[in-house]
Formats: sequence, C-alpha cells, structure tokens
Amino acid sequence: MAPVKPFLCWSCTSFFLYARYQKRSLLSTGAYLLFLKVNRPTIIDTKVDKTMKFNFTTSSLAIPSLLVGIAALLACDFTPESFSIHQALSNWINDLHLGLIPLLLLGCTRAIYAFENNSSEDKSSYITVRSMDWSDPNMSLSLWALPSGKKRVGANKNSEGNPLTWESKYASVIVCNYGKATTDGMNEKGLVINLLFLPDADYGEKNNPENKKPRLAVSGWGQYILDKYATVAEAVEELRNESFTIVTDKIPFLTQGSSPEYKPKNILLHLSISDATGDSAILQYIKIDNQSKLEIYHNRKYKAVTNSLYEKQFKILKEFEDKGWNTQEFSWDALKTKKGNEEVKEMTPPMNGADIRFIRASFYSAHLQAINEHSRAILVEGTEDFFKESWSYEEGIAGAFSLIRNLSTPLNVKTLDNPFLSSTLWRTVSDQKNKRLFLETTRSIYPIYVDLPELFQKIGTTTHKLVLLEPPKREGGKRVELQEEQMKHQRKIGKVNDEFEPTDDGFDFDPM
Repeated sequence: MAPVKPFLCWSCTSFFLYARYQKRSLLSTGAYLLFLKVNRPTIIDTKVDKTMKFNFTTSSLAIPSLLVGIAALLACDFTPESFSIHQALSNWINDLHLGLIPLLLLGCTRAIYAFENNSSEDKSSYITVRSMDWSDPNMSLSLWALPSGKKRVGANKNSEGNPLTWESKYASVIVCNYGKATTDGMNEKGLVINLLFLPDADYGEKNNPENKKPRLAVSGWGQYILDKYATVAEAVEELRNESFTIVTDKIPFLTQGSSPEYKPKNILLHLSISDATGDSAILQYIKIDNQSKLEIYHNRKYKAVTNSLYEKQFKILKEFEDKGWNTQEFSWDALKTKKGNEEVKEMTPPMNGADIRFIRASFYSAHLQAINEHSRAILVEGTEDFFKESWSYEEGIAGAFSLIRNLSTPLNVKTLDNPFLSSTLWRTVSDQKNKRLFLETTRSIYPIYVDLPELFQKIGTTTHKLVLLEPPKREGGKRVELQEEQMKHQRKIGKVNDEFEPTDDGFDFDPM
C-alpha cells in the first residue's frame, strides 16, 4: 500500500494543478483534455494554446492519473494517511474556489442544545444530541442498564497482561454496538459521553515495553468516564494525568455489494463529554512530535464536534462567525457572502462532510430557540386577536431531534465502498436535566426512550439489557429487528423501561 499513497496524491493533484494553471474549471478542463487526446494530429499546428507542449505532456497523464487515483482512494483501507490525502485535497479545492463537491464526507456529529435558558448558563437545562454514521448495515445495537458497584476490566486480549481495572461509582444507561463498545451513554448524574470517528487519532505504540501504564480499550473509554465521574470538570482534572494507555484494534467488517469482502477496519475514535450544567470537553489522542498525546479542549462553548482535529475546526468556525452567518447577507444555500452587490464564493456546496457538519451543528445549536425563551402566540379563530401559551417540554425534545436529524446522512447511500460517506444508523437525544435518553434508529418507525431514575430503581444491582438490532449469527438464524418489533408486534415503542431483561454483568471491550 505504501507506494500507492504518493501516487494517489500526485494523480489527483496533477489534474487540479493543470486546471489551475490553465485557469479553467474542472469540468471544462476534463472536456478540453479529452478533446486534445482525440484531436492531437490536427490541433498541434493551430494557435489554440501557446503552452501546447505542456498541454500534451500533462494531458497524456492527467486524465488516467485522476481516474486511477480516485479509484484507488476508494479502494484503500481507511488509514490516517489516506484521510490526510482526502483532507488536503478537499481543503486545497476550497482554497482555490474550484467548486468541486467536498471529498471529505465522514460520519458522526454531536451537539448541545440549551432547551431551557436561565440567567446563569450553568443553571440552564441541556440536551446532548448525537448521530452515529457507519457503513455496516449489520451493526448490532443494544441498550444496557449498568448498576453502580460493578467491577470492570478495561481490556483483555489487548491488555498485555496489564489491564486497567475499576469499580463503577455511578449507574448508567449506554448504547452498545457490536456487543463490544460503549458508544453513547448517560449516567445517573447526567454526564453524557459520545465516541466519534477521528481518522487522525493516534494512541501510540501498542506494544511499547517502556510503557508500564495499564491498558484501556478505546471501546471502554466512555464507560470508564461514565462509571467514575459526575461532571466534566471532575473528569478533565483526572484525565489530564494520562494515568492509562488507550489501546485499539481492528473490528470485523464485511463490505456490501455483488462481491462482499472481509475487510477489518481500524478503530480510530475521539471522545466528547457533556454534563447537566452544559459544560463540555473534547478528548483527542493525536501525534505531537512523534509522540501520542492527549489533547483536551474544555469549555462550555464547545457545543459541536464531528470528525476532525478540534484545533482546526476552531479556525473554520471563527471564519464563518466573522462572516456574519446570522445576517441577511449570508447565504447558506451556496455558502456565500456578499461584498457590496458581488457574491463571493467561500466554500464548496453544503454537503455532509465533517467540517460542513461542524459549521452547521455549531450554528444551529447556538441559534435553536429555548422553549422558555418566548411563548407560543396563537390566533383566536375568526379574529385578529391572539393569546399565548408556553412551549411544552415535548417541543424541546422535538427541537433536539430536528437538530440532529438535520445533520444526518440518508440510509444506504451508494458510495462505492467510500469510507468518507456513511449512512446514519441511529441518533440519540440525552435530556440531562430529566435524565432521559431517547434513541431512534434509521430503520425504526418510532423513537424510544429510557427514564433513567425509574430504570435504576427497577434493576437494583443486576445488569439489564435490551436488544434492538441483531443480525443472524449464521444463515437461517434468528434476527432481531426493531422496525419489525414495532410494526408487527407493537413492542419497543415509547418508554421501554419494562422491555429490559437481566443479563451478565457486562461485555468484553476488545473488538476481535
């Protein structure tokens, strides 16, 4: 794979450089190069272009290079290096204002919505929303109710004989995928965690003999925080010490289509934390000076996060805020700003890439109206008079769902096995004031929710589980499908506290 990566970058870049050199759009450049190839014998003596020698040399390679480069990019296993090529090309295209659809189309978004405002920010009420985007239609999904006082082992196969161990201080309800990972969750204190994709993640050398710190699988990272901390500030204070090592692995993965292939995927993630006061932190393990380092971004203003390095997203957000994105002059349809009567192109069209979603999530989470901000005005029938009613709690939940649905990707998008565009598989809405966790899967008809205090009282000291999606383990085997349960059997609709069943105390965080 190593020799391919430089070629991929060169292949696409040669085409873009040629377009830029000729001051042509990409579409016209492609047509022009094809024209040159077809008409080379007759056109060589004309005055079409003073740089004909350069044209022929470049055109003979630019088109096949571009096509091979793009095909190879789509065929590659996902790595930080391949991501960097996509990222660099996407950013460069934006800088050149070439108007190409963004190449970077990644999944997963988290945002925080203040659904009840108060004179003091830390006294307001908050909801954390999240979308889970992934390209595996067979990802299993379950909810777990985990009591306090349970002992945990942070890694098994990947522990190198030195796993991180702890005992849960707080009960939690978590969303588990593949039966291996705490991907989303909220504990009894209203602390919420969300694991999101981060292709730039770097956890250091896995088998470094000099590293004596205990090991914690990345799939158990969120559970560790839910078990131990009540607030973001408390978690950040201890996590800064980096007292353990995050370890990762590959996860089993089968491509779809006419010729499925077994292609395990790297698990590269970062973590967001939010609490009932609206405080927020984003934790990213990245490589700095050839060393893995935990970077923590802790500020209640950090409401949105997607799949890029957070330092970079700061700069993007600042640029858009400076352009007056809540003014009449700003056009979201084309992401343009006006200078006088002239429209100036700023970025590529608003697709669903990581940076575009970050901008949109930041904007909407900052501008979504709280339910106590204004009353609902209603016309008296047959008159011009009106009366007022308070917005309901349900309106706040609806607003939260509308926010995260707006940041989702349709199901079963045809992507040529492109890891940069994945369908949204589920969304969570975590009401941190009332301790309710809502979830809707893309394949279900109705959202469901859990009332945490009531459920914790019911389960006592016994772990409980609710299976939502489970593919058959062998041909002809049993399948659990939430949509079928809801439509055919009228089960698992609305509050699902009573649907949970006792189970073993937990699951193995190691993915393979």
